Amino acid sequence: MTHKENRSSFSRRTLLKGIGAGAAALTVGSTLVRVSGISAQSNPTPASEAAFYRFRVGSFDVTVITDGYLNLPPAVLGTNAPEGAVSALLADNYLPTDLFTAPAHVMLVNTGEQLVLIDTGLGGVALPGFETDSGKLVPTMQLLGLDPADVNAVIVSHAHPDHIGGIRDSEGNPQFPNATYHISQLEWDFWMNAATDTDNDLANFFATLAQNTLLPLEDRVQRFEGETDILPGIRVVPAAGHTPGHTAVIIGTGDDRVINIADATLHYIIGLEEPTWQTGLEVDPVVAEQSRVALLSRASGERIKVFGYHFPFPGIGYAVRDGESERWEFVITG
Repeated sequence: MTHKENRSSFSRRTLLKGIGAGAAALTVGSTLVRVSGISAQSNPTPASEAAFYRFRVGSFDVTVITDGYLNLPPAVLGTNAPEGAVSALLADNYLPTDLFTAPAHVMLVNTGEQLVLIDTGLGGVALPGFETDSGKLVPTMQLLGLDPADVNAVIVSHAHPDHIGGIRDSEGNPQFPNATYHISQLEWDFWMNAATDTDNDLANFFATLAQNTLLPLEDRVQRFEGETDILPGIRVVPAAGHTPGHTAVIIGTGDDRVINIADATLHYIIGLEEPTWQTGLEVDPVVAEQSRVALLSRASGERIKVFGYHFPFPGIGYAVRDGESERWEFVITG
């Protein structure tokens, strides 16, 4: 799918309708359950609770840092799945069927020349109606001897709260004061023009947060189009559907690469074994499925490691194709 095709796939009415329907899918029938060690909060978590994992990609040093967790109803993993199918697949894999605890793993790439963040987690943002435990990114960086001011670039895969919430500190100031921000032109246009006064409170919250977070940084935002290298060894790949400008990122060159698929799939089993199942908050589920299949096909065909933002820590493995089908298995290597 080309970037031009992505652009033509979305109408203004479809986009607004899609985010409203997706937000509703997250809230209908959900029951928030408290899990031991996970509690709702909006203040940064101490670094004593830090989780990080380091590995090499070619000449790059990559660190996966967990910003925290977001609790969601499992139904969000298959809004079009047959009744009971999501729970059955989770149970078959010895996973809870009453709660989906989604981690938020931020990728920090040291290229030797630049320190690059891919997304920033939820930070101190309190997502209304959902139980979260977040804000670990900056304390963990400090534990590792890194100052947020050391970050040169922030790549925004898409502007959902759990990916941009860490851009601002508790006082609303830029958390990474020396960074340039990279975001798809499609993504920027969508959120900067999104209505904030609809009858869907969650959709309003998403749009307001995106505008309040990104607009003040406009003079430091670089917007890209299509598949392109935005930095040496860091390539952005359009992966529309979850949002109009949703973007995957390939790190490294040659045979040693990893692709950060962001939210192209939320779950390491369901998203790979049942890629036709739609997830909540997909603006265009049909395009999202096409992007999901394209990314997994590329990763498996080219033997690129896969990094899932919401996969089990540290989120790194291979997508192994099941024969000639459009089904995959995630083989954890991290």
